[in-house]
Amino acid sequence: MGEELRRFNWGGFLLGWVWAFGHRLWLWGALGLIPLVSVVVQLVLGFRGNRIAWENGSYESEEELRRKERVWAWAGVC
Repeated sequence: MGEELRRFNWGGFLLGWVWAFGHRLWLWGALGLIPLVSVVVQLVLGFRGNRIAWENGSYESEEELRRKERVWAWAGVC
């Protein structure tokens, strides 16, 4: 399960608090609403988002993680 968890999470980085609330990460989402703190939150969610989502129990397999996080990334780009 190592490689996918180490990848950069573009959905978490680009969408920040929206991504966090979508994954039921209430504290991260609330912190993402604070103006200067949100920059730090976006960086943390970018670099650690896959691991945080996995540990939160949102996914059952690496393939499911990859597939759903790709959708979040495209949503962030759009």
